[in-house]
Amino acid sequence: MSGTEVIKFEDSAGSQEVAGVLNGRFRVDLSDPLNFLDKGENRAFRVTDMQNAEAKLFAITSNPYVPYRPELAHILKTAHVPGMLDLLDYGAVKFAETDIRQSFIFTMPEGGLVFNANEGPLAEQQILEVIVPLILQVMGSLEPIGAAHRGIRADNLFFVDEGRKQVILGESVTMPPGSDQPVVYEPLESANAHMFGRGNGSLGFDAYALGVLVVHLLGGKLPGQGLSAEELFTRKLQHGSFAALTEDVSLPPWANLLLTGLLQDDPHRRWDLETLGRWREIMHDRPKPGRGDRPALAPILFKEQEYHSSRLLAQAFSHDPKAAAGLLENDKLGNWFKNCLHDSDTADTLSHIRTTSIGASKGHKRNEITATTQIISLLDPEGSLWFRDVTFAWGGLGGLLAYAFMKDPGSLKNTLAELLENGLLLTVATNDEDWSVLKRRGWLSMSKASDCFEYMKSKAQLGFGLERCLYEMNPTVACLSSVLIGCDVRTLPQFIEIAEKKLLASQGKSNPFDRHGAAFIAAKSSGLRKYFSRLSNSSQGDVAHSIALLQMAAHLQKIYHPKPLPGFCLLMETLLTPLFGKIQSELRRELARKRYQSVRNSGDIGAILATVDLERQLNLDSQEYIRAIDEYVGAERLATQLQNAGEGRKMAASRYGHWIASVISISALATSMGLSGLYFFG
Repeated sequence: MSGTEVIKFEDSAGSQEVAGVLNGRFRVDLSDPLNFLDKGENRAFRVTDMQNAEAKLFAITSNPYVPYRPELAHILKTAHVPGMLDLLDYGAVKFAETDIRQSFIFTMPEGGLVFNANEGPLAEQQILEVIVPLILQVMGSLEPIGAAHRGIRADNLFFVDEGRKQVILGESVTMPPGSDQPVVYEPLESANAHMFGRGNGSLGFDAYALGVLVVHLLGGKLPGQGLSAEELFTRKLQHGSFAALTEDVSLPPWANLLLTGLLQDDPHRRWDLETLGRWREIMHDRPKPGRGDRPALAPILFKEQEYHSSRLLAQAFSHDPKAAAGLLENDKLGNWFKNCLHDSDTADTLSHIRTTSIGASKGHKRNEITATTQIISLLDPEGSLWFRDVTFAWGGLGGLLAYAFMKDPGSLKNTLAELLENGLLLTVATNDEDWSVLKRRGWLSMSKASDCFEYMKSKAQLGFGLERCLYEMNPTVACLSSVLIGCDVRTLPQFIEIAEKKLLASQGKSNPFDRHGAAFIAAKSSGLRKYFSRLSNSSQGDVAHSIALLQMAAHLQKIYHPKPLPGFCLLMETLLTPLFGKIQSELRRELARKRYQSVRNSGDIGAILATVDLERQLNLDSQEYIRAIDEYVGAERLATQLQNAGEGRKMAASRYGHWIASVISISALATSMGLSGLYFFG
């Protein structure tokens, strides 16, 4: 459906080299892993600071196809955030010719993990006087830059020193935000989203995670352990997070107060940093615990079960879109919103969806899935977006798309392709005319959604489709071209450098300009639109297609790698050789080949194209070929007319002494034209 390629991943872990150096200073040793610091798909290794041998450091080497958080990484590299592991540097580290890995250098937490489930709960005093102030300090440092940590959890707390006196919070930049959090740590806004689609979130997400962390450390075990993600989500909606997560934990008074403010399921009631900064002073103004979703005045019946909660109803709808569409069709849902939830605006929007989907003519009728997606977004406006078999929080689509290409055999990619090309994202976003709400959600920007909609319109063409959306939404993801798999190519200079080595190894028989290669280039560069336009209007093997590919390669060499590229020139030869055979004129064909041979070893794609000037040669050859055929046919016709001339004309020609001359002249002309024709015919 999306025209995507099947990706076969190769293991790059078997590099001949076991160490690489970042920026001439930090030596990353692949032979010395630190498994307790691994992050999801990413691996941790010991690091030596070549300028300070006493420094204790480690590196997280990133999986090439897992997006990291570039804005936060840049900020943490340039500014110290009290309470967090210091990010000293990050960038590409070369371990072998084609084994290049994005690596992040951090200070080593020498005391190891703070919490060990086998050792039971932490002391109340340590949680109250050390852990909580530490997390609030980190949140306070991140607030001015508008970032959330999204990695606050028990197994991300470490002791800085071997004496285990100072505690520090671990990193959160090398994975998509929230992707390595246990699902119980996610608020209702993202609790049912795919782990790679949980979105950037906000400091409110961190506040909620702090609440779960306190419960975790006090109870000595993960809250909700043994429950599925859906069971946890349902229980939080039914009883409220506070009650659902603390029912089997004995809470001291201070924790009871703090958790009441942190575990609010309504993000507008959840304590902000200002309130958290003075939480010990507000005993007299104690908030009421959240009680899950706001109940309606009366229930609505769906599949023989009563629902008082619109969010629980939304969850039920996702399991049976056909029945959900039926409830919309008979207008019971709209009436329930108007009469039992006193929400006339949502009722009016539901009426509009009903008219355009159920009441529309068959040729324009939206299917049940599309209608149900719109309904769910109205029933749970703060929650994740559901479509078929995917659910993602606001801002989480990019990470989910990266996961689909990295892990999914095809169904998830097909669903995301359908979602991006049917315009539903734009429709759901405009259900809510309050643009401040959309901004607060961290929604995929309207321009990005619109751009992807356009890319999917041209999904069959190189440089477009779902692959283009992947790289536009995930600027830190490595190129998935089949030629470059496992090489961590994230920039165009890297693309050219590694592709050059691969082309040399294959003698020009591999092609980095496949769908992923073309989409990666299109997303990373400007000024190539005309080449992609020519590629779109031609077929592989056509003169225009091959020339456009070579012109694009020449442009990339000129801008990003102005050095000889013999490997690319081998690819160029495989593309040019069939084109030489399309020249009809033997002399012109040989001339083009001689010109090519004169610059073949230059490594300069642009110079080779300019010298051979193949497109112009083919155009001239075509014109001459047509003209030669016309002249040859004319000569044959004239010779035939002379041979059939009457006696009177012959006598007249003889009288003036021209008949023999005419015959010889015309015969010579016919012979000349015949030879000219044979010259083209070979």
